[in-house]
Amino acid sequence: MKILEKFSQSEYGQADKNEDALVVTDDFAAVIDATTDLSELTVDGMTRVRYASQTVAAGIKTLPPEFTAFEAINFLSDHLAKDKRKRTLPKGFRPFCVLAIYSKNRQEIFRLKDIQVKTNQSTFDDDIPAIQILTLMRQAYLNAVIANNIPVNDILKNDPYQKILKDICEKNNALLNNDKSTFGFGVIDGAMVPEKFIEVIPVQSGSEITITSDGYPVVKDSLANSEALLKEILQSDPLLIGEYPQPRGIVPNGISFDDRTWLKIRT
Repeated sequence: MKILEKFSQSEYGQADKNEDALVVTDDFAAVIDATTDLSELTVDGMTRVRYASQTVAAGIKTLPPEFTAFEAINFLSDHLAKDKRKRTLPKGFRPFCVLAIYSKNRQEIFRLKDIQVKTNQSTFDDDIPAIQILTLMRQAYLNAVIANNIPVNDILKNDPYQKILKDICEKNNALLNNDKSTFGFGVIDGAMVPEKFIEVIPVQSGSEITITSDGYPVVKDSLANSEALLKEILQSDPLLIGEYPQPRGIVPNGISFDDRTWLKIRT
């Protein structure tokens, strides 16, 4: 396993605010994406979602190399649960994240959506229906706001949809790891992750794999090209309500709409 390209940056450009994580060990290579935190809760000065991604990143370093996808994902979820108990965090405190992790031993990628994965020329759908609907709602809502003559810069400073999104996201917690709901989706949150949400992608020896968080609206053939396209998108559509809609636009005092992480390896 050879690292070809790697990069991770927060939406604010500051490393200590990055809620993504990138981990490479002798046995695994992973990108972890913690959901955008709309609360003000913290653990040791970290947002609750940075706490989740950093804790899961530490768990990967002790992950047995022979584990199957189901065993690995639930080992990491249990690792988060144990750390929460160790810190005596309240039961209602539910930080979570998703990830894609390449297992050298099994020559497979284990994935929870919405991490983006490309293997050679194959691209794997990363959409979560519940999140996709919210994104399209924001796109329609803000286009209507602009049609009512509200300047884009005013919306960037105070996106009215974020209040709506916060309320919906609190209700959406009932969908996490809920394999009984049409809109359920899998996350690492300390609970058991149902097998139906864990995707296994076989990888041939000698393949090139690109794994990224959803801070890249489009995954191109290289980091440089993906960064260049991201820059073009942010300049032409800072609210991210055009061709590549997102749950939010460029954050106030930030450099992008989300943290972003890129990892490209050859197996």
